[in-house]
Amino acid sequence: DYFGKGLKIQEEIKDERGLALSLNNIGLIYKNQGDATKALDYFTRSLKTWEKIGYQQGIAYLLNNIGLIYSDRKDFAAALNCYTRSLKIQEEAGDKRGVAYALNHLGTIYNNTNEPEKAFGYFKRSLKLYKEMGDKGGVTNTFNKLSSFYFKTATDPENKTAKKNNYDLAISYADSALAFARELGLPAQIRDSEKISAKIDSAQGNYKGAFEHFKQFIIYRDSL
Repeated sequence: DYFGKGLKIQEEIKDERGLALSLNNIGLIYKNQGDATKALDYFTRSLKTWEKIGYQQGIAYLLNNIGLIYSDRKDFAAALNCYTRSLKIQEEAGDKRGVAYALNHLGTIYNNTNEPEKAFGYFKRSLKLYKEMGDKGGVTNTFNKLSSFYFKTATDPENKTAKKNNYDLAISYADSALAFARELGLPAQIRDSEKISAKIDSAQGNYKGAFEHFKQFIIYRDSL
């Protein structure tokens, strides 16, 4: 309601920067409510406004948001295009955090499209940047993604490498992510860590551990 009121005023006074911000904020609300169609509409309108202004960081930010929508829809080609464009802008601007964020998402896309070597490369590059910046939140997020990566390689029937080692790595990253998430008070990351930990335990036959992790996952999922 308030973003809508602000949007109307910004349109009247032709405040294009404010307009782009409000459009994005409304898009984020629709995304969080699960309305991907409306979210994409507002994100696209915000992106076009930033492109009209020529503000590259705004363009990169919106490309990431639009990429998230396409990724959720399993339209990985469109998501890949968004993240690649965003990465290029962030690299040219020298924005380390923006680069790390885009790399993380690119790794997720390649993990989902069964290209493990590319996925691993992007995750490691992202993790290196987050560590250099001392960004524990970014490190936590990447640990979760690396845990999911190793779990997927361990459970891939086509994977001929030592699966036990991949399970151990998946557990190690999940445990580290969970410890960081609790330390920092990041409920979304705790939720993700508990979810992947439940999957790992279940796959290895540790059903008691899986049950405990899954209960925690449900608690944090519902609280969010």
